[in-house]
Amino acid sequence: MVTLICCIFVSILSAIVSLVAEKDANAWRLKPNINLMAIGYSAAFALSLRSVLHTWALKKKGPVYVSMFKPLGMVIAIVSGVAFLGDTIYLGSLVGAATIALGFYAVIWGQAQEKLMVDDNEICSFKSSSQNVPLLQNKACKYRTFA
Repeated sequence: MVTLICCIFVSILSAIVSLVAEKDANAWRLKPNINLMAIGYSAAFALSLRSVLHTWALKKKGPVYVSMFKPLGMVIAIVSGVAFLGDTIYLGSLVGAATIALGFYAVIWGQAQEKLMVDDNEICSFKSSSQNVPLLQNKACKYRTFA
């Protein structure tokens, strides 16, 4: 439902901006050519597939994981532009793509380490395994080192 509402508001805002930006009425006529096919493809597959994948990833991994794909999309656009359209790649694009990719994997690594720490805290509790030694730490606790 949230995805549907988001798509509706984006469509409304895009229509308003487009009407303000393009004053020529002839530019709005759609003919059955490649332009119409591109619009149909973009609406049917790109937006729908992206929304479904984001919703699925949100359920599986949480909001941080999903939000990290937004900057990664810019890297994918740069690579696609170079591979399919023959765009020239600049040093700034390479540095930006490397920084985004490094930040993406740093966040994912940090989430994995946090999950390990949470799992360890559940295993390593300060509850005693016996009623005879109530204040001593459980000796069956396994410790992990993070390096």
